[in-house]
Amino acid sequence: MKVICTAPLFADNAGKVVRFFEKYEENVYVKKGGHTANGKSLLGLIALSIYPDSELEIMCEPHNPSFYQELMNLNFFSVR
Repeated sequence: MKVICTAPLFADNAGKVVRFFEKYEENVYVKKGGHTANGKSLLGLIALSIYPDSELEIMCEPHNPSFYQELMNLNFFSVR
């Protein structure tokens, strides 16, 4: 799912996102530009330098529709 980040994902915000991703058994990946990180890795997420208005692709494998619905409830992302 392609999204726009609405808040910087550093420290506390990144931790909240990682904890959300860890609730799922599925593999979660976050892609920004040409770089992809494991969404369950705090350092990986921080390394992507995600600022407001950053365009991201968040992938949940295998596909889980409820993951994407709950992702929007975090208020860190908006649909592109």
